[in-house]
Amino acid sequence: MRRLARFAEWSADAGRFVHAAFYWNWRKSRFRRRGACGHAPCQNESDEAKLGPVRCDVVLLWNKPGRFRPLCPLLVRTGDGWRCSVAAKDVRPFWGRALGLAGAALVTFYVVASLGAFALLRWGNDLPIRVTDVAWPGHWHRVRIAQSNRLFAHAISAFQRGRLNEAFLALSSARERFPGNYDAGLFIAQIAMFQGSYSFADGLFAQLGVEEPAHAVRTGIVHHDTLLMLQRYDRLAVLSLDRALADQDRAALWVRSLLFALRRGALAAEFAATHRTEIGRLSPHAQRLLEAEAKLAAGHAPATLGELRRPFSGPLNPTYMEEQVDRLATLGELPTAQALLDAYGPLLGDFRHLLAQFQLDLRAKDQRGAEATFRRLLALATTREQLTFIVTALIDQPDADFYRVLHAHLQSAPALAAEMDGPAMWVAGLICGATTEALEWQQRGYQPGGRYPAIRRVNLASREISDPASPIGLVNHLTFPREVVMALLKKAPAHRAVDALPKWAPPPTRGD
Repeated sequence: MRRLARFAEWSADAGRFVHAAFYWNWRKSRFRRRGACGHAPCQNESDEAKLGPVRCDVVLLWNKPGRFRPLCPLLVRTGDGWRCSVAAKDVRPFWGRALGLAGAALVTFYVVASLGAFALLRWGNDLPIRVTDVAWPGHWHRVRIAQSNRLFAHAISAFQRGRLNEAFLALSSARERFPGNYDAGLFIAQIAMFQGSYSFADGLFAQLGVEEPAHAVRTGIVHHDTLLMLQRYDRLAVLSLDRALADQDRAALWVRSLLFALRRGALAAEFAATHRTEIGRLSPHAQRLLEAEAKLAAGHAPATLGELRRPFSGPLNPTYMEEQVDRLATLGELPTAQALLDAYGPLLGDFRHLLAQFQLDLRAKDQRGAEATFRRLLALATTREQLTFIVTALIDQPDADFYRVLHAHLQSAPALAAEMDGPAMWVAGLICGATTEALEWQQRGYQPGGRYPAIRRVNLASREISDPASPIGLVNHLTFPREVVMALLKKAPAHRAVDALPKWAPPPTRGD
């Protein structure tokens, strides 16, 4: 109680101190401007106006009058108590002291408040900030950025736990804290599309493409992957065409996605008619492949074969050559596909040539030729991308024997096995019918954010997203390389765009 009483007394004097600093200095200043005649405003009128015994009216109600002295050094302590040490005519204001003390008080308060805010933000909210980010106004934006990034991390955690609404709210708050948080905006667009808000999601993807030109490629890729997982082939076709025209360095890859969307969505004829001008701006090879698809969709198979049988000339792109050979093979034109592959072979490079040859051998049921090609293919495969292409080929044309050969090859080379994508190898084994080997990859294949579904086969006849064994269910539950996603969706039954995802949805596909 005694401490509380002392604190109350100090607080009362502190309030009087602030009042006195300005009020009495102002009164003294007026007194001086009027000539310093008569009684000074701060001296007691009943005392004699002479040096020594004059009491100070300012401190009459103070608990400790000496607390006023820093503002007025004319106040001195005598045997009779606190008295003014000068005559009335010599009373003067001390603005310098008042302003200096006020400034020191403000600086002290600012420092203490800054340190308190820093401690709260740094340790209370776990923000990776420095004390200068709080104390210096020019760095306050860094606090908002740190808060935005913290909310973004929370959104990812919520997303991985299947709490889409919580993730969406955290991302929205992250964008409010710092509108320039590109990653948060990108994630909002994905979740919105997963939840079925297609118009909002497409609009936000388009907005990010305009606002963040430095990230235009990444925005397009994430948009592409999200549309792919949701089987929105009509929108995927439009996006792929737009990106093919805008991203010349990757135009062939975007055209490949365009061809995929047109085939899976049965859109080729109508799309070619409505986007004829844009298609006309693509390279001649891309135009020919798209025209062939449009004619095939319109029922003009002979014209289609005529378009595809002619070898490409001029500057050649491996992707277009592979698409031409593969399309002829799927249409049953194996001799023509083989002749074109033989002609293109040196231009494709050893690995891609052998990969295309292996796929042709499987289609032609040439077991001996496929075995020889596969051995040479494995000898050349040293990167994650190359291994993914091999797995994709086995998903496209399942063969348990070749899968087991690949499995044994990787088992004998641990460093190479570490490069293999575990989920891709697992799903390929299930499709190929090598369940025992596939389960080994399920145990070793790390899957960020989710668990492998408890299945022992892939139900290629199912089109239900809620079915964990269906191709569409798998690509929306596990994270696969983009090539594997496309191979799985090629094997799925014809399917319209899904309206919404189940409770849990994966991050973007790898291979960006």
